[in-house]
Amino acid sequence: MTLDENHPPLPDKIQRLIDAINMQHVWALRKLHGKDLGDHVQVLIELETDKRYDEMIALLEEITELMHTLEQYDTREPQPYYAEKLASIYIKLGSHDDAIRALRRWLDAWPADRLAMQPASGRRSPPELPD
Repeated sequence: MTLDENHPPLPDKIQRLIDAINMQHVWALRKLHGKDLGDHVQVLIELETDKRYDEMIALLEEITELMHTLEQYDTREPQPYYAEKLASIYIKLGSHDDAIRALRRWLDAWPADRLAMQPASGRRSPPELPD
């Protein structure tokens, strides 16, 4: 099919195609140790149940690092779940400075204009962390 002035490309259709290609790229990048990020949730639950906190922290650190990489491709990233989970484990272990570091790192990954947006789920905006 050739393009001419009688049949110009539809901008929305082109943008949807670009978005689809980008999403395929993002899904490929969401792999860690051969699994999609979402597939690690069950592993994290098992590690926490077994009180294998060192392994859990190591995996959560890897996941959050990958999430920060994905942020440049996908406006849904980085999701707060992994940073919140990492912080909660640090708090459980008494490592409050590490918990603040994990949450601050998540907050720093979000551009200011996105932080100001109210999440669709009705969740509150992230709290301010102490300096």
